[in-house]
Amino acid sequence: MEKHLIAAFAATAMGSSAMSAEAAEWNPTYLGCVFTVSAFSATDDIYPDHRNEEQLKVGPTKFELAFAAIDLSAQRAQLIGNQGSAQVTAQRGGFESVVFLEWTPLGSVNLTTVLPPTKDGTIRAIASRHIAQPLSGYMASQFLGTCKDHIGELPIAGQ
Repeated sequence: MEKHLIAAFAATAMGSSAMSAEAAEWNPTYLGCVFTVSAFSATDDIYPDHRNEEQLKVGPTKFELAFAAIDLSAQRAQLIGNQGSAQVTAQRGGFESVVFLEWTPLGSVNLTTVLPPTKDGTIRAIASRHIAQPLSGYMASQFLGTCKDHIGELPIAGQ
């Protein structure tokens, strides 16, 4: 029994090493992302009555972000978005993903997770915004989209 457990542990450890080696292969230095589906909730009054609250809305949207000068070893990248540009934290996430974390000057958090290319070359991404400001209320949003790892049009799957 003990030999079987050791063999299972060794196989798991070897699988983890193989996954780590694979993760090191995808090291994008640029990602241009277009988000086309969103879920959104907000209020302009964060006090208990929430009189102007918008409940969760799901729908189409178009939201673009680009991450340039991605340096995973230094854990940083340059975010270029609709509000200008900023340096953000960039780290390797689970399943070979790349995770970008932005703390805005007002203390809100934006998080983007970009998954590695699929077999057909699709690079999927999830962006979340968590904004809370005393004078304007809160906004929570989640966006789904795709990215490209080069400048130019998004690649068409299957071509």
